[in-house]
Amino acid sequence: MTQEDVVLTVEYSVRGAMHAVYSGSASTCPSRPVHHALAEPATALRALRTAFG
Repeated sequence: MTQEDVVLTVEYSVRGAMHAVYSGSASTCPSRPVHHALAEPATALRALRTAFG
């Protein structure tokens, strides 16, 4: 497991926990939108280089 995998796992765990708390309480806080990094050309190019590199 790489450092990036750990960050991704922690981010999704925190997001899931926040969603559970917000939906189970009377909170009106909206959940944050997911950042789609692969929509950025530089990030997509780096991912391709890593995958096929």
